[in-house]
Amino acid sequence: MNIAIQNFNTPHQALLATPVNISMEPTEKTPFVRFSNREFKLQVKGASVAMDMHDFYNPILSEFKKAADYMPQVTVELYFSNLNTSTAKVLFDLFKYLRSLAMGGKKVKVIWGSEAGNTDMLETGMDYQEIYELEFEFVS
Repeated sequence: MNIAIQNFNTPHQALLATPVNISMEPTEKTPFVRFSNREFKLQVKGASVAMDMHDFYNPILSEFKKAADYMPQVTVELYFSNLNTSTAKVLFDLFKYLRSLAMGGKKVKVIWGSEAGNTDMLETGMDYQEIYELEFEFVS
């Protein structure tokens, strides 16, 4: 009988050793959301226009933040077809957190996608980039 015992020197080694893969399927008013601590990536894609988006995002962002503190790098991919002010508040909090990670020396990358021709969404991403001074890559 072979028994593998892993010995972790720090709690964050144990945290990252356990795969966390969370995904939420989209609806008409909420986006597809996926987080993987193995890929160091959070992905959001679709419409984000439900009334209280904080309640929608809170569970996955809590897991993301728990793991992100210990991940060597973080990539956040955001592809919104539409978003409301409730989502904008969630994004303000997320970008503030990401800025704190970057200021602490962590590599943070934000990929902001928009549909071709959706200049409003592109400008929204550019505004966030300017406000939070994060590395953004814009794609359409």
